[in-house]
Order: sequence, then structure tokens, then C-alpha cells
Amino acid sequence: MSTYAVVALGMRLEQHFTYSIPEEMAGWVVAGARVLVPFGPRTVTGYVVSTADDCAYAGKVRPITEVLDRTPTFNAELLRFLAWTAEYYHIPLGELMRKAIPPSLHASEKTRVRITEAGRDALPALPPPQPLLELLARVREASLARALATESDSRVKALLEEGLIERLTRIETGGTQGGFETVVRIVDAAAAPGGQRQKEVVDLLRTRGDLTLTDLKAACPAAPRVVSDLAKKGIVQTEKVRVYRQVKSVMLAPPAPERLTGQQEAAIETIAAAAAAGGNRSFLLYGVTGSGKTEVYMRAIDRVLASGRTALVLVPEIALTPQLMARFQARFQQRVAILHSALTPRDRLDQWGLVARGSLPIVLGARSAIFAPLSNIGLIVVDEEHEPSYKQDERPFYNARDLALVRGKLADCPVVLGSATPSLESFHNVSAGKMTRIDMPSRVTPRPLPDVSLVDLRKAGFQDSHRVFSKPLADALQENLSARGQSILFLNRKGFASFLLCTVCGAVPTCPHCAVSLTYYKRAAALRCHYCEHGTPVPEVCPACTRGALKQVGSGTERIVEALTEIVPDARVEQVDSTVGATGRLPAILEKFRTGQIDILVGTQIITKGHDFPGVTLVGVLLADLGLCFPDFRAAERTFQLLTQVAGRSGRGDRPGRVLVQTYLPGHYALLHAQRHDFPAFAREELAARRMRRFPPFSCLSLVRLRGKQLPVVQEFATGLARVFEKVVDARARIDVMGPTPAPLSLVNDTFRLQVLVRAPSRPAMQAFLTAAIPAAREQLGKQAAVSWDVDVDPINLM
Repeated sequence: MSTYAVVALGMRLEQHFTYSIPEEMAGWVVAGARVLVPFGPRTVTGYVVSTADDCAYAGKVRPITEVLDRTPTFNAELLRFLAWTAEYYHIPLGELMRKAIPPSLHASEKTRVRITEAGRDALPALPPPQPLLELLARVREASLARALATESDSRVKALLEEGLIERLTRIETGGTQGGFETVVRIVDAAAAPGGQRQKEVVDLLRTRGDLTLTDLKAACPAAPRVVSDLAKKGIVQTEKVRVYRQVKSVMLAPPAPERLTGQQEAAIETIAAAAAAGGNRSFLLYGVTGSGKTEVYMRAIDRVLASGRTALVLVPEIALTPQLMARFQARFQQRVAILHSALTPRDRLDQWGLVARGSLPIVLGARSAIFAPLSNIGLIVVDEEHEPSYKQDERPFYNARDLALVRGKLADCPVVLGSATPSLESFHNVSAGKMTRIDMPSRVTPRPLPDVSLVDLRKAGFQDSHRVFSKPLADALQENLSARGQSILFLNRKGFASFLLCTVCGAVPTCPHCAVSLTYYKRAAALRCHYCEHGTPVPEVCPACTRGALKQVGSGTERIVEALTEIVPDARVEQVDSTVGATGRLPAILEKFRTGQIDILVGTQIITKGHDFPGVTLVGVLLADLGLCFPDFRAAERTFQLLTQVAGRSGRGDRPGRVLVQTYLPGHYALLHAQRHDFPAFAREELAARRMRRFPPFSCLSLVRLRGKQLPVVQEFATGLARVFEKVVDARARIDVMGPTPAPLSLVNDTFRLQVLVRAPSRPAMQAFLTAAIPAAREQLGKQAAVSWDVDVDPINLM
């Protein structure tokens, strides 16, 4: 047995620490186990990285305090994967391990009761409970009251559990006919049932196997005392065990298709053959919206399960999980684990525990599910792989889509990235020979992709007082409602108005804590900040000049709902955005829409992703230009993806669909290619522009984010950091250090934000640079309590 353990602490510390392993813990302290260790005056949680037989400074090593798990929290494959992730994203391993597990890895414990071998033979000779025998002797000599007076509190409690005192009291107080002789007869009769109850408990254990004390108590109220008596006699054994619960879907799943299309069968065979052959291969499943990609995933997983291996399926948004969860649980019954941050801590823990025990071979979840404790993985699927939500926007800054490829390589299994609008990185990887593309160009229904029309808002008139609906879109909504079709209206902005503007001085109410304007919410009669949640009542006049009225500028989902009352007053309308999602009502609303109880669904990008609504025959995009002018080199790509995805919600059933896109920029190439459903053409044009400007995928980026309450202090530190980085740059490496500059959102929650952008020609070049630059910055700049800084490798959000 090893004598020492190298432990990573669950905090922002790069250094690992060595502890001695007490002799009584020798069998439990292994790599991947959680332990309690002394750290200064505190006791903290750590994670065993490795063990050793000797230590250079053995005399100074402190012992491990406690082992928290009898089986390792992280299996060997998962531990290797976490170590790779920590190194690539430059995150302390202990901090990453703490973030990878449920927030409270302490399952509820229950007492499990099992019968012993000796207990089976002792059943016929079980004696009556001792408290009853002693009471019987006392009752024969005196009244019940005098007999009870001589009993100890613990014995009275035992008699109460037997229900005997209540029966006897009713007799003595006249509730039942009979005198002292009747009391004696009842006590005589009660002595035998005590043994009967013990036999009853043992019979339950015999027929049903091990049971928790809770289950036994439901069948026999006196079980706690009876089990205690049986345990003293060696007839049963008790132990504390963790009890895990399954999470069940609340949505109905559509039936499995009776027949597959040829393109589905070909895709399944390609993926299943790779899984059966073993080894790591990466596929890009490029299938148009409605082509049946989910069915391909499930059929391929079915083959993997049949071979005795497990599967991991990632989805980009929690909003998608209930719908996919229903489909997967309908197909695979109780073999599916659900893992995402919206679960209660207890549910997350239960799901994690069931996966770790091998009880659930399929994991379905959002980005954090990439760290699920699966063993023997046979297939990894990333649905809607283009979605930016796979990137964690706070420490640790990992990308679950990219990590899926790494975990597949470590697990030696195939990885499938699926999308109707692939990320340009994945599309480029196909051209570079790093991935194999599987095409699914047609829908599973005989209906083609919906017809898309661009409505030029420079020429079209508006039909409502809010100036939201053009005449073509208003007419289409009325016609679709008359034809009993469902409609989706998409606007990627919540609230009622984007901001308020003074008609006299032009001032805009802004957040006092963030460098952003406040969004107007009409229902709440409030102005709110979407970054720090600051809120304030709507002022009656401009707070800047105290003279002007405040005019509403721009539109949000609230305004769309109100404007619909002018266009289609009889329509059943619901609104969906992150505000609604936070209330927990989202699954119920989506289910009502899917079953036809809602006519029009108004929403932000939450409604664009992966939903299957067969009744939708019209999609309206209120303003396609919102994302095109965003200060981000990915703006055109995201706009194309959003439009294509939301358009794909239309015409998925038996009736054809149509899409109307309102825009002031009808000639933009992203809109024109989306109108034609032509992703390859868009990708070629966008990739050519990226290559010229040396943007990903033709380079690799890292973003250093610096934050602090005092702007001069943050500026000074950021300037020093940029200088250190520039000194590390090798002139031959073609690495650019840009900044420091204020972040696009330069003030959030009273915290000033600056950033330094690093560009390298490749990932290996970037890693070599960061490996040298980060320690150099820490050594030369030291710790500055007033400034915090993080490195985001492969950033998605540059704000």
C-alpha cells in the first residue's frame, strides 16, 4: 500500500500538496478519491491526484483527516480527461475537479436492513419483546397506573410504539367493558404479537430482500424498535447507505417513426460501424432542420448499449433538455441520466451517483455533463454543436463541444457533432481532414424546407401603432390563424422597449452600476439592467434635465405581445424568454404549444433551438439586423445560424411552412444565403473573409480579462501584464498581443473591465506562449488584491 498521497485542493491554487496516508485509510486513498485534509488552521476538501511510496520531506507531511468516498469520485479515464482540461485552459486541477462534481456531494443517507444467515434459523424461537414481559408481571400485581409508574421513560416509549398503553388506558377509563382481569388478559395476548411483529419484519426481508428502515416502517409502524431488538440478537444487520432518485420527464414524447429515410439509415450505419470497430473518429452530422438527426442519435446509441458500452449526449440549452429527455426516456426507459445546472442540488447529486454506480448508461445534459462519471464510453453526441452556450462564460472557461472531441479521443470512441448550421470551426475541420462529414440534406416529411421571404422595412408600411408588424407579416399572421396554423415570432430582445430617450435633452437612463442603458418593462412599470439586475421605477420626467418626457425606443418581446392584440385580437399568445425560463414555466408552455393550445409563440433565441412543433406553419422574424451590427467577428455567422434555426421550426408537419424576415439590410450576404438555406455558400464567403483577417479558424485567440473597483489601478496592472506578455513573444511565432483596451461592456456591477487579446497562428503556438507568459506575469507582477484577472482560451464572447 502507498504511504503518501498527492492532493489537489478545491480552490484557485496551482500547487499540489503531499499528505501521509494513515494506516487505517490505506485501502481507500487512491487516485480520484475525495479526502479531507488539514490546510493551515482549516480542514478542506481535496482530490487525490496520485499516490507514492516515499516523500522527500516526509517529516513535515501532515496526515489525511478523512476519506469521503469508499469508491473514487473520479474514475481513471475521467481523471485523465480533467487533467488535460486543466492544462489546456490553464485552470488549477483542484478548482476544476470541484466545479466538475455536483455542488453538494453528500447524498441523503438511509438505514438499510438485511437479514443475517443466523437470523433465518432463529425465526421460530423469537421471544416476545422484553418490555411487554416485564409490564405483564407488574400488571398482575397492581393496577396499570402503578405498573407504568415504575417504568423508565425509554420503556414507556417502547410500549407506546407497540400501541399497548393506549389500549389498556381505554379499559381503565371505562372506554371498554371489563375490569382488572381484562387488563391482564390483554397484556397476556400482547406479549405474543410482539414476537409476531419481529417475525413480520423478518418475513418482509425474506421475500423482498434488503429494505430501508423507511420502507419497513410503512409496512410496520413499530419497525424502528423491532429492528433494534432484532439487531441486538444478530438476526438482522443495519448500515447507512446512500439513496439515489431518478429524474423523470414531465413531457410527452412523440412516437418513434415506423420507417427511416435512406439518409437516416446511412448515417446510423456509418456511426454504428465506427463504434463497433473501436477507436476514435469524429463526425460532423450536417442535416437540415427536420431531417431526423435525433432519431439517428438514438438508433446509434441503441447499438452502442447492445455492445455493453455507455453514451453521452450534450445539448446546448437547459430549455431543450425536457423535450429530449422525454424522447430518450420513452425509448430507453429508466436508463437515462439527466445532468444540468437547473436541477435541484439533490437531483444533480442523485443523477451523478446513479451514473457513477453504472446504473444509468446514458447521460443527457448541458455543457457540465461533459464531466459525467461514465465508464466504458462507446459514443459521444453533441447536438446543435454550433451553439455558443457550450462555452462556459465564467471560470472555468471551457468549451464542452471541444472537450467532447478530447474525451472521445481519451475514451477511444466516436464523437458526433450534429447541426443544420455547423460552426465554421467544425466545417473547416472537415476540409482539413480532421472530421468526416455525414450529410442529411432532406427532411423526414415529404415537405420541403419552408419558403423564406425578406421584407424590406425601408419600403414596407407598418400595420400597428407600435410599428412592429409590416403589412406582409400582419397579413400572413391573420391568414395563418384563419387556417388554424400556429406561428412563431422571433425577436432576440426581451422587455417592452430597448431604452427610454428624453425628448428634450436626449439623455438615456443608464444603470448606475454598469455601462449600459436600462431596459423598459411595461408590465412591471420598471427599468431594469440585464447585467446586474438593478431595477428602478419609471421616472415621470427625464432625471437629467427634469423637463423632458421619456420616449420608448426599440421593441422587446413584451411589446410584440401587446401589438398582437391589434393584429390578431382573438389569438392565444404566450411569451417565452429567459425571464419566463427563470420561473420554471417554460416546459409547460412549450408542451401547450406543441399540443396546439397556443396559437402564437413570441420569444427570443430560446425558441430557435431544436424544438419540434409539427403545427407551426409560419415563422416571423421581427428584426433580423439586431445581431449583424454587433461588435464581434462572428456576428454574420450567428445571424445566419439564428435565422436558419428559427426558420427550421416551420413546416415540419403535414402542411408547408413559410418564413417572413423583416430587415433594413435585405442585401446582406448572411440574409441572402439564409433565404436560400445555403450554408455551404455562406461558409465559403465567411471563411474567405476570416482568412484575410486572420480570425478563427485560421488563428487561435485567448482573452485576458482584468477587473477591479478602481479604474487607475486596473489600468496600471493591465499595462504591466501586456508588457510582460510582449516580452515573452518569440518574433518567429507570429503572436500578437493587443491591448489593454476597455471591454465593450467596460463597467458591470460597479467593476471596471479591461482586456488583453492574444492571437496565435495555431493552438500549439498559443499553448506554448501561455505556458511561459502566465507564470511570468504572476512572478513579475505579484498579487494585486485590487485586481483580478483570468485567461479565457478560445473565447466565444468578446464582450
